[in-house]
Amino acid sequence: MVTTKTAKPDQPYMSEYEESTLDRYSMVLLVIITLFFAPIAMTIGGILLFNDYASKRDAGKILVTASLIMIVIYMILFFFFR
Repeated sequence: MVTTKTAKPDQPYMSEYEESTLDRYSMVLLVIITLFFAPIAMTIGGILLFNDYASKRDAGKILVTASLIMIVIYMILFFFFR
């Protein structure tokens, strides 16, 4: 009997797409946007809330919460120093 060997493919199966996470640079930019442009950060956070990845949904929750806090602080400062 003759046996033949076949070479294994380099990638025997399709690799799944790894969950993307926000890198440090992106997180720093989001924090700066939250501090200075709270309504824009709230919009970005709202969009991230509907993402498929849990890490991006968590970032969206943090952005929306921090934006609400910043807006309250801005309102207090506005009425206090008026």
